[in-house]
Amino acid sequence: MHGGSDDVPGVAEAEVVSVLPRGTCCGCRTTTDLAGALVTDARIPAEVLTIPQVADRLKVSRNTVYRLISDGDLPVVEVRGKSRVAEADLQQYIDRNTRTVA
Repeated sequence: MHGGSDDVPGVAEAEVVSVLPRGTCCGCRTTTDLAGALVTDARIPAEVLTIPQVADRLKVSRNTVYRLISDGDLPVVEVRGKSRVAEADLQQYIDRNTRTVA
């Protein structure tokens, strides 16, 4: 296991971020860039939710969630034929559709 940015001399924590991983480290979300420095893969969601979990959080039916996905309103990740929604994508959907009442 690695210790984060301490493994890369002279690199601050905020500098250790990339979306183009070259190789994996120890199975975590850390990879190496072209120079061999440790970087975090920002594409890996911290949490993924099942369709029933998304429906429960939105207080809607599973059919409504599937409709949001098919309409392109909610991105989905397919894992061996199972649909999953990244928690960050769900939060973005909520943020986009939140209105304030005047």
